[in-house]
Amino acid sequence: EGEESLRGLVDAIKNKKTFDSIPNLVFKKEGRLIKTELKTPRLADLHYPPSMDTLPKSGNVMVQTSRGCPWGGCLYCTRRSFRNGGRWEPFPNDRVLSHIEDLVKRGITEMELCDDEFFGGRQEKNISRALRLADGIKRIREKYKVDLTFRLFTRPDIVFDTKDPAGNERMREVLMRLKDAGLVKVFIGIESGSATQIKRYLRGMSQNEVQGCLEVFKSVGLDIDAGFIMFDPLLTVEEMMQNAIY
Repeated sequence: EGEESLRGLVDAIKNKKTFDSIPNLVFKKEGRLIKTELKTPRLADLHYPPSMDTLPKSGNVMVQTSRGCPWGGCLYCTRRSFRNGGRWEPFPNDRVLSHIEDLVKRGITEMELCDDEFFGGRQEKNISRALRLADGIKRIREKYKVDLTFRLFTRPDIVFDTKDPAGNERMREVLMRLKDAGLVKVFIGIESGSATQIKRYLRGMSQNEVQGCLEVFKSVGLDIDAGFIMFDPLLTVEEMMQNAIY
């Protein structure tokens, strides 16, 4: 994560300082390889939206509302290493909505909320944050009279938990509010239809939760994209057949 590193580099080059105190760098000094402190910025301290300098006048753009993943334990994923062992963290809602409004003012009407995982969990604080974002995006749509649409990424077990029927209904309500604000499609990581393969991937969810999640999206009327990893070095013929049937 380069915000503090880039600022430090600009300052060091401008003022002829050394690089030693700038986090997240690897460089050579007097023939030796130097690695500086690995540091993850507090997203709450990153108040200002990204620059618009290279933004296109139309088309689909990517917007980050958070970083990391609340699970962060899948065998094949490197996201936890990017956050120095940390998991999910949101940007301030004001920053996100200011960025979205700036995009809309420049003519953008299609966005990809490219968070590793949008919700950050299904606790009430996560739901409240998502609802505030939904309401804010809807206000922007109405203010500028635009048909703004967006997509997001999440995990099936955040949408549907077999042990939490009340929470499932709450998540359904959140998705309805997001749809009303312009959500048109959700990307979910299904990854496999084989229980043993899912366990090997350390996904931390069941096939029942995947199926329940799909039913929720169907009832809300949202399209989906699905991530699927059928093949891995330990795949058996039985697992491949389970995937085909699934």
